[in-house]
This record gives sequence, structure tokens and C-alpha cells, in this order.
Amino acid sequence: MRKWWKKLKCRLTGGHRYDSGEIHSRRIPERGVTCFIHRCVKCGEYQVYAVKDTALYSGIRHIEKPEVKFDA
Repeated sequence: MRKWWKKLKCRLTGGHRYDSGEIHSRRIPERGVTCFIHRCVKCGEYQVYAVKDTALYSGIRHIEKPEVKFDA
């Protein structure tokens, strides 16, 4: 009964509210995805979002290290 009331109260007061400091992420390299897990502050319900690594890291460019030459 209490869990049901929390969910109803959460929906009646404007929906879920998430704390940005409580976002957890788990990377699954076998599947090539990263999962982001959010928990509602008001009712405790979890939301899980899976994002493909190719979409997540597409804007990152790999910079090659310059060669270091020593004067002999």
C-alpha cells in the first residue's frame, strides 16, 4: 500500500524528480553499450537508459602523440 501511495503522490505532484548527483553508469563492453541508472527522489522508482558506445563516443577524436626528438 505504501509503495502504491508513493507512486500516486509522485505523479500527482508533477512527475518524477531525479538528483543529478545520483546518476550511476555501467559499461557493458560485450554488448557495446553503457547503461545510465536514475532513481526518483520522491518515489524510489528506477529508470534505466542504454546508450550505444558508438553514439556516446562518436564526437571524441583520438589525438596522436607528437614524436619527441632529442638532440644528440
